[in-house]
Amino acid sequence: MKKQPDFLSIFSDDFREYLDYVRAGGRVYQGEEYILRAFDRYIIDKNSAEITEELVNGFTYSKPDLPPHQYSKRHRIVMDFVEYLFYRGKSPSISQSVKNVSPERCIPHIYTQDEIGMLLSEAKKLNPSSSLRPQTYYTLLGLLASTGLRISEAIHLGVEDVDLHSGILYIRNTKFYKSRLVPVHQTTLDALKQYWKCRNNHFPESKKAFFLNNLGLPLNYVTVIDAFLQIARNSGVRTPKGKGPRIHDFRHTFAVSRVLAWYESGEDVNLLLAQLATYMGHTKFRDTVYYLDAGAMILEKGSHTFVSGGGSND
Repeated sequence: MKKQPDFLSIFSDDFREYLDYVRAGGRVYQGEEYILRAFDRYIIDKNSAEITEELVNGFTYSKPDLPPHQYSKRHRIVMDFVEYLFYRGKSPSISQSVKNVSPERCIPHIYTQDEIGMLLSEAKKLNPSSSLRPQTYYTLLGLLASTGLRISEAIHLGVEDVDLHSGILYIRNTKFYKSRLVPVHQTTLDALKQYWKCRNNHFPESKKAFFLNNLGLPLNYVTVIDAFLQIARNSGVRTPKGKGPRIHDFRHTFAVSRVLAWYESGEDVNLLLAQLATYMGHTKFRDTVYYLDAGAMILEKGSHTFVSGGGSND
């Protein structure tokens, strides 16, 4: 295979640094690199000393007769790089405007400490009261709140994936076929140990999964969502009907709370984004930046009313 030309524009070091950052999260990023190298050559051809909206859009449509989704892909990949430069203080922010680009994501519900407490308290009231079910959902929701795991990652944890000695979770072949290690806070570890003891009292021989349902079987995603809705409605966090906070909002709450804590302690949030991305298993820089933006917006409204990262791990 013909070797691709090296980055040669004035942003060459930034391109290499960005690729190292993305690949540190486990991505191959081969097709994307090809587009970034083409963008590097376009910058040279235009003799540009800065990245502007006109430059990005000019590059996006510089290759004729592509299908619309390919133009969107070229624009998205370049804008991911531009956002990286912006949050590193190396480039001004520019508009996202281009045809066929997905709309902006909405800010999700951020649970308060009181709401999380209400949900956990209600989980303990699930029936049958003498079964494993109340403890399962109490521990599961607490784990989601304290680690920001995806619900699919939590319910697929195997017995061998939860190290109760070191406090490390091994997340195997999750979204985008990646695996990662997730350390948990001591309070979270204590809760997992308590659940393990309770679980073994009910199903001492089961090795099917770490979290089990009332029959000693692995949890099912649909069943978990139904149980969460019941818990959320009974606690008053959701109304009896209609939309409201979701189980996935635990993940958003964890990330935004971590960013808020960094802001409030005077940390360099831009430099810490890579840690957050790795911990949460993100593969795209914009997914992590999304939480930085949300954190900044909430901070302006008064971050003291929101959770401050309980159980987070630096």
